[in-house]
Order: sequence, then C-alpha cells, then structure tokens
Amino acid sequence: SCFFTDDEKNKYINWVNHVVSLHRGPRIDTFRVMFTFDDGDVHHFNKWVIFALSKKVENLHLSSVLSETFVYDLGFDVLKPSLGVNFLKTLHLKEINVSGDVLEYLLSHYRLLERLHVEGSETVVRLRIVALSCKLKQLTIRFYDNLEELVIDAANLEYLEYSSVKWNTNVLFKSMPLLVEAKFGGSCFANSCSIIPQMSHLAAQISTLHLILTVSVFSPLKSAHFLACILSFLYNLNSLAYNRFVFR
Repeated sequence: SCFFTDDEKNKYINWVNHVVSLHRGPRIDTFRVMFTFDDGDVHHFNKWVIFALSKKVENLHLSSVLSETFVYDLGFDVLKPSLGVNFLKTLHLKEINVSGDVLEYLLSHYRLLERLHVEGSETVVRLRIVALSCKLKQLTIRFYDNLEELVIDAANLEYLEYSSVKWNTNVLFKSMPLLVEAKFGGSCFANSCSIIPQMSHLAAQISTLHLILTVSVFSPLKSAHFLACILSFLYNLNSLAYNRFVFR
C-alpha cells in the first residue's frame, strides 16, 4: 500500500485483516508491510505486527511511506518477548520511528536476530547497539537526522553500514572483532575527529571498505580540509594493500 484514496485504503485494510484472520499455519517465514499511515490506522498495523510475531516470523519488514502529518511509532506494547521474538532473524524498519531504548530492548531479547536495518527514524537521539549475546551479523543505520551519539559493541558483527546527513554525531566503535566489510556515507566524515579515528582501528581486519563521500554540501575551505583528512586516513591504511577498496 502506498498512496491510496481513503476508500482504497479501507478496502486494503479490510482485505489484510481478512487474510490474517484466516491464517492457520504455525509459522511465517517473511512478513512485509509498506503503508501510508494516519492516526486511525495504527491499531490495524499493530495488530498485523503482533500477528506476525505470534506466528514466529523470521523476517519482518516494516516500511512507512512518508507522510507530512503522521509517522508510525513502533513501541514496547507491540514488541513483547512472549510473542515469538526468539524466532526473528531479520528486522527491517524504514521511516518507522523507533527509540534507542526499544532497539536496545530488541537486541537483548531477540537472541537469533542476525540482520538489523533501521532507516529514517526521527526519534533516536542516542543509540547503543550492544549485541554481545545475540547473533547480529549485519547492521545498517541510515539517515538518523537527530542522532547525537552512536555506540556499537557487537561481538558477531560481520557487516556494518552507517550513513548520515548529520555531521557531528559522536561515534564510538567499541568491539567488532569479526567485522570484514564496512560502508560509510553521507556527511558523517565531516566530523573528522569522530568517525575517522573510529574507522582507523578497524582497518586491520576489514577486507572491503566502501566510502560514499559527499563534499559538495560544504564550503570550499571545509571541503579541502575534509578531503585532506580522508586522504591522510587512506594513506595510513597499510593493511588494505591487498584488500578491496571502493571509493565513490
């Protein structure tokens, strides 16, 4: 569901509710919803998510089409450990507001979670990805415009993507001993005192590094300083001599 008229949206909601009510299988492999929200739709969407979790869903994809008047908030009332969370392996959230506390809760209770994609949340100010007891292998964090602090401590993480339009987020990569591929983009490099040193101590272990740099948003002087920091960083990456490096 993307941009429906009210009548079309009501028909769609009724159809999904009907399909959900008829489902008798014990498990669901993948549940994917893309929807345009307003206040009156929230209880339907909550019902669908709770249904998917109760059916021990392994891959859950939730996407909200951008609205000028309403953004869906995914909260504790929907994500409960008793509703099959131990089966969830993939969680993909796009344009869904989800707080840092809720994400920390997910990582502490969803022990089989391997892939987490969070994109476009407006509510997260501080985000701590501490995944010491779960199987998190792939983490994608995109476009958290209000993010002030990011801490990642993930023992099993193999792939990390971080892209942001906010340049002054404080970033701390604590422990990612299995990380082999990383992708960084957006304006996060503008804060050379934060992100570049954090990347440097990962250089010895990663085999593929993607840098997607945007310097046109800066003044010429700041762009020159920015590129100087990046070039200095690349010069010191001796361990990438035999690795694959992607620069765009």
